[in-house]
Order: sequence, then structure tokens, then C-alpha cells
Amino acid sequence: MWEVICFVFSKLLFFYLVYWIWSLLFFIMPVFHIRNSFKPGIKRVAGIWTIAHRGGPREGLENTIPTFKKALDNGIQVLEMDIRLTKDKRPVVCHDENLQRLCGIDKKVQDFTYSQLPKLQEKVEIHFSSLTYQTTEEDDRQIPLLEDVMKAFPNTPFNMELKVNDQELKVEVLKLIRKYKREQLTIWGSVDEQHCLTCRAMAPEIPTFTPAAVVKKIFFYFFLGFLPFYNIPYDTFQFPFPNQEYINYTKKYVGTSLYHKLYLLILQIYNALGLFIFFHLRRRGIYVFYYSLNEVQDMDTATGKYVDGIITDSPSVLVDYANKKDD
Repeated sequence: MWEVICFVFSKLLFFYLVYWIWSLLFFIMPVFHIRNSFKPGIKRVAGIWTIAHRGGPREGLENTIPTFKKALDNGIQVLEMDIRLTKDKRPVVCHDENLQRLCGIDKKVQDFTYSQLPKLQEKVEIHFSSLTYQTTEEDDRQIPLLEDVMKAFPNTPFNMELKVNDQELKVEVLKLIRKYKREQLTIWGSVDEQHCLTCRAMAPEIPTFTPAAVVKKIFFYFFLGFLPFYNIPYDTFQFPFPNQEYINYTKKYVGTSLYHKLYLLILQIYNALGLFIFFHLRRRGIYVFYYSLNEVQDMDTATGKYVDGIITDSPSVLVDYANKKDD
């Protein structure tokens, strides 16, 4: 009996070692499920693309055309934005479902037609920080239509998050992407996995970003050695940088429960492993973006971890950092 157990154990150990050898080989030199859909045609600065989160809410009124323009004038290469649908089915650029923070009104975007939407407040609390933005004469307090943003910046790559799992929203946004021939200038998706899969099924030629559930799977499969064999049907991997600003933000909006502490611990572990995982993803043609980085020290850390892009609330700081590093 003991001999049988030893024999079975030795065989299992052999197959286990062979599995990990193949896993390591394909981790370093991936050959399965290679992607390379996103080709924006823009030159990297210091090895990265510079991306303005909501246009840069520390330097302008978030998700508005003047703020987007200011970011581009400062040298930003990609605009990140959030899309919702109004009551009359018009896609608008707006992050929050409830307009309390942005407009001082306890109602939802979908409760208004576009013409009824209230103006943005003169002072707006900035997410991921304790700061507020005070509007100036340069700001436009109107929540913009997505179509107007596309018209204003026809050649600028967009990274768009669809905030509602609504088929009508996807249909209307897709119409605009195709109308303005932005298939290779747009990354779209959602934190919801089914939402992202639907986007890809509707338009496989348009790059998508990795939803939250798949981000978790990627790290889980990394620990199992299965990641090189796992099909990731997305084009960009976007991951939060766990700096103090992000930790404070999650405490405020998620709380300080055991779940929150566990989440932050796992996030720190994932971040420590990012150097290896990001290396593998990039070898598979999946672009890696870190968000939201506003301090030079954090940007320096991120650029050493095989990232393709940095998403920021402070466009001028990121552009200045990248230009100096590129010299």
C-alpha cells in the first residue's frame, strides 16, 4: 500500500513540475491568445502614453470640453471619460449617476432630458482626493454630449467607461463611434464583465478594457500558474495604483470594514506582483494602464513596472514629468 502511495505521489509531483515548467516558459514567452488590437498611432513619451482622467479634475471642471482641450494643449495624448444616457437617450459625458456632487441636486442623470440637465456647480469635490475644484471664466458648466466631444477632438484617442449596463447606451455610443470613424481611436468598456463582453460582441474591432472581475481572475490564475493559458479577450488592463490618495478614497466611499482592509491588503499584494504580471500581459499585446497618479514619486514607481500608460487628474504634472524623463 505504501509503495502505491509513493508511486502515485511521485507521478503527481512529476506532472506538477512539468506543468510549472511549461507555465513559466509560456509566461516569459507567451504564444497563446496574443492580442494587438489597439493601435492609436501616437508616440510614447518616456515610454508611456499620458492619459487625462476625466480631462484632469485638478486643473479644470471634470468631463467638460474646455478641460479636455486644456489637457491636450498641455500635451496629454489620451482622454479618459465616463458615459451615461439621458432620459431622451442621448449619451453624455458624466461620471456620477446621482448629480448631488456635481450639480448639487439629488437626482439622477437619467431623470433629465439633455436640455433639462442642470449646470455643474461652481465648486466640485474631486474624487481620489480631499480637494475641490473652483470654476473660472474658462470653464463651461454644461454637461457635454458625447457627440460634441467627438466633434471637438476628432483625432484624439478616448478611453471611455460606460457607466450603466444598458443596451441602449451601448447602441447609441457605438453609432457615434462608427459615425465619426473612431474604431481605432476608442477604448470602451465597463467594470461589469457581461457589459464588456457585450461591447466586444457588438463591435470586435473596437478595443475594450478589462473589467474588474477579469482583473481578479488574472491575479488568481497567476498564482495557479494558469495565466499563460487563460484567454483574456480584452485589449487594455487598467489597474488602481494603491497610493495614500486611493486608500483614503476607498475608506470614504467603501468604509473601514474588514472587507475594506482585506481589499487593500490584496491590492498591495497585487501591486507588488505587478512587475511580473504586467510584463506578461504586455508580451501578449495587452496594454497596461495605472490610475490615478498625481505625484511625481508615484509616477516614477509606475514607469518602472512595465506600464504603457499613466492616468492622472493632474495633466500638466504628468506631461512635465514625462518630458523631463524623456530628455
